[in-house]
Amino acid sequence: MAEQIGLYWFHNDMRLHDNRLLLQASIEMTRIHCVHVDTIRTHFESRFSPIICSGQAKAQFIHQSRAQLSASLVEIGQVLHLIHDKDLSQIIGELVAIISRYRVTTLYVALSSSWYVEFIVSQIRIHCTHIHITRDDNATLFQQEFLPFEFNSFPSSFSRFKKQVETLEVNAPSATVTLLPPPVQSVLSSSLERLPTSCHNQLGEWVYGGEDSGLRHVQAYFGSRAASSYKQTRNELDDWASSTKFSLWLANGNVSPRTILAQLRAYEARYTANESTYWIFFELLWREYFFWYSKVYGTKLFAFEGVQGKKPLTTYNASLFRQWVHGTTAFPIVNACMKQLNTTGYMSNRGRQLAASCLVHELRIDWRFGASYFQQALIDYDVGANWGNWQYIAGVGSAARASHRFDLHKQTQRYDPERAFIMKWRGDSSQNATDVVDASDWPIGEV
Repeated sequence: MAEQIGLYWFHNDMRLHDNRLLLQASIEMTRIHCVHVDTIRTHFESRFSPIICSGQAKAQFIHQSRAQLSASLVEIGQVLHLIHDKDLSQIIGELVAIISRYRVTTLYVALSSSWYVEFIVSQIRIHCTHIHITRDDNATLFQQEFLPFEFNSFPSSFSRFKKQVETLEVNAPSATVTLLPPPVQSVLSSSLERLPTSCHNQLGEWVYGGEDSGLRHVQAYFGSRAASSYKQTRNELDDWASSTKFSLWLANGNVSPRTILAQLRAYEARYTANESTYWIFFELLWREYFFWYSKVYGTKLFAFEGVQGKKPLTTYNASLFRQWVHGTTAFPIVNACMKQLNTTGYMSNRGRQLAASCLVHELRIDWRFGASYFQQALIDYDVGANWGNWQYIAGVGSAARASHRFDLHKQTQRYDPERAFIMKWRGDSSQNATDVVDASDWPIGEV
């Protein structure tokens, strides 16, 4: 019998627990080559990123996640190979070369809301016609085949989506992978690039990327009683315990949503279910909605007119965008939020809504520039949630409302009445007027 060689591509499932696809590969293959593809910067993202964010906190978190995964794989006899510093065509070429060189019979890659992952998979199908490609829903609560709708009848709003799925059964997390077939001997470098392992980003020394760190955080959160008051505290702008922070580890697949839900149900059984614990489930459903939203709408997720096909009355102004990025606008609450993001790689959900509303509705800038900046800066960047929520604010998403504009003065009075958050992040300093225009500020052409 011919040897079965597997290529396992880790991307949004950087973990050994509740990884059904890796478990399947461990059973089916005689040898496995494990790879991780570093962040890809495409022409589209470059075009909408006139100001490059260093993204140091995000880069550190990803490196830590990858290092923990690598160490875990070594413990069970495997090696993680890194493909980095490549453009899209080079990555496709390298994966195709690996498949050819090692006579790979099966590619294992989890379903993704990332268009570039799906594009690479489609190109591998074209270039490697002999290969079998196995997919699974490693990043979601629900498996696609059990969703109560087809993609061509996807619910037109989150409320309708929630109504259809919230009573569905969610599978229990699968067993942790404790044994893998041996690796294929590789000529590729398996060393990970050296980055600082400490996360100097003012979120706290406990913010560390990786599966072990993520699982400890989930256990610690449900080991406290914070979940019972989550709904009352979730909109606070700058308190670590006010929200779950699960998104940091969900984004890289360090923990699975099914694991979090199982812990939530155990917490409710141990204490009691209330409106706050339901709201944690509600937030997991929001994340789920945008994952499938991105699968349904594809590249419309990145289109100026969104999924509605209606163009907002916005353009691009270099000076105003620079003010927004650096936190020097006429809106102190937004300035504080942006400085928090640039320093820590994190911003509260309420802060994201206010910053997005400011860019789109006060500064009248094309929403894609903001979405692209968040993509660079946020540790917990998630394709569907980020771009879908920006569409929602810009009024080009699936929701019926024309736009979602926040009164920044009222929001400041409600969420920072003593201006403690603004003072901490110096939101009052270096404010600029919003009507400065020079030759560099003329709108770019249509994209």
